[in-house]
Amino acid sequence: MTFTPLRTNHPELLSFALSPAPPVEGQPVRREREVNIMDMSKFGGRYLKAANVKQDGPFKATIVEVEEGKYDRPDLTLDDGSILSANNTSCQRMIHHWGVESDDWLDKEIEIYVDEVDVRDKQTGEMMKTDALFVRPVSPPLEKGKKALVKSRKDDFGADEPPH
Repeated sequence: MTFTPLRTNHPELLSFALSPAPPVEGQPVRREREVNIMDMSKFGGRYLKAANVKQDGPFKATIVEVEEGKYDRPDLTLDDGSILSANNTSCQRMIHHWGVESDDWLDKEIEIYVDEVDVRDKQTGEMMKTDALFVRPVSPPLEKGKKALVKSRKDDFGADEPPH
């Protein structure tokens, strides 16, 4: 079977015509057909899940983009195209390591791993264990003078003015 590229007005689709083998006597003749190849990554979910990392094991990746995500968490886009919704513990670790400005997190290597956390069941109110994703910074920390630190409340409200 040979592949012959066809022109398309849709660059996201690659079209090919399949050329069948010569007909065999007594067998029906197959006609050429067009096959569309699509990038299926948008359907598979790019967000990392604890179950997948638990199954495959911890791994290292590089942060290539930081955006505001859902649930008041930043979304870290990694060099493999996956997205990690960073929890508070992971954010605190990265802030401690690289400062509060997300630009300082770009091109930094992290390790993603799974650990158990205690959560309260919303229906029963009982505490239960569940798996969660965490980040461990791998790239060296920024020097103290180079990283933006957390502003104090005094900076926001002035020396003599208490928060409202």
